[in-house]
Amino acid sequence: MERPLRRLFLVFTLMFLALIVQLTYVQVWAAPKLKINPANTRAIEEEMKVERGAIVSADGVELAVNRQSGDYFFREYPQGSLTSPWLGYNSLRYGRAGVERVYNEELSVRRGCWG
Repeated sequence: MERPLRRLFLVFTLMFLALIVQLTYVQVWAAPKLKINPANTRAIEEEMKVERGAIVSADGVELAVNRQSGDYFFREYPQGSLTSPWLGYNSLRYGRAGVERVYNEELSVRRGCWG
């Protein structure tokens, strides 16, 4: 009976050590990659509290504007499906795509276009 208990203890000890190694890896080494991952919507949620710049075409037509709802600024696309294939989206649930993702720094005023 003593030998099976030792094996069981060894198995649980190894599993516990593997868990500690995995958690350390995720929290220390993988954290910077996870923070900038486009699928991570926590950063997007914080950025949704800041008003983003409008996207305007060359002839002055507004393609993406902000609408405030509570603490968050949501995007409205007045041209609808006319510009959606290349303009993309800015969503709490799905993240960003298209122009909204490529020019995120300029639109969120983290880095100004002119300064």
